[in-house]
Amino acid sequence: MQPMKKTLKQNASKLVLAVVALIMAQATAQAVPLTFEGVTGDLNDYLEVNIPAHGSTPAYTYSGDTDVGFATYKIGNGPTVDSFCIDIYDPSIPQVENYTQVSLSASPVTSFGSVAMGSATAITIEKLWAMNYTAALSSITTAAALQEAIWKAIAESAGGTVTGVEYESEANAMLADTQSYQGGLPPLFAWSNNTYQDYLSVPDGGTTAALLGASMTSLILIRRKYFGGKK
Repeated sequence: MQPMKKTLKQNASKLVLAVVALIMAQATAQAVPLTFEGVTGDLNDYLEVNIPAHGSTPAYTYSGDTDVGFATYKIGNGPTVDSFCIDIYDPSIPQVENYTQVSLSASPVTSFGSVAMGSATAITIEKLWAMNYTAALSSITTAAALQEAIWKAIAESAGGTVTGVEYESEANAMLADTQSYQGGLPPLFAWSNNTYQDYLSVPDGGTTAALLGASMTSLILIRRKYFGGKK
């Protein structure tokens, strides 16, 4: 019976890991209410956007004044977050909409077309964040330039361009500086919605970790009850 008991314990361990993986996947895929609250600073720039056609998706062009700077939003009933828009095509509406957490490289997923930025562009955006986010917190013009730099990187990943007037040179300088950056990268991800603007985000401050910890505790207790402790 000893080999059978050992096998049962091994299976229990595998079950724990499998359930944890399922919990993490469900936490990632779960729709979350997000409320867009506006762009801080009341700054805008005249932008020209040109994105070529992708398959059956037609080319996208836009010229006009656009709000630039921190996009502020609230996740559920939590605090307001100062972050940035990701996709170039979809609007930001001051209302509650359901969003899904996706990897940064897999976003944006938009009503215009599912053209993901890819890992190289995701790393560029993480570098932009690492080098400029803190300064942007105390300078609305830096925040405006950082938003434009993010859009520029994303447009380039889709084979297109974004050009501005007011913050063009600063945004270009930020992008150029990423070429020599060797520091750490923030673990950014995206809040994605197929109809409305996607947003950058950082990990949720421990909510998922707390859920995972509680689940692990329950599973360990089950394992100890039925399979005899830690051995």
